[in-house]
Amino acid sequence: MDTIGKKLALKEKMAYGCGDAASNIIWASTGTFLMFYYPDVLNINAATIGAIFLIARVINILNMERQGLGFYGLQFHLES
Repeated sequence: MDTIGKKLALKEKMAYGCGDAASNIIWASTGTFLMFYYPDVLNINAATIGAIFLIARVINILNMERQGLGFYGLQFHLES
C-alpha cells in the first residue's frame, strides 16, 4: 500500500490527538501521584525524588535513541 503523499483525514488526526492526550494525562497523573507518595509514605527526600525522576528521563532518552538506531539504522541518521 503506497501511503506517501497522502494526507490524514480529520477523523484520523483527532484519533491520534485524543490518544496522545490520554497517554499524557495518565503519565502526568502517575508522576503527580508519585511526587506525593514518595515523601509522605516512603519518607524519601524531595531532592532524591527529583534525582530519581531525572535519572529515569536520561535513561529513557538513551533507550529511545538506541531503539531508533536499531529500527532505522545508521543510514537514517546520516541522511537527516
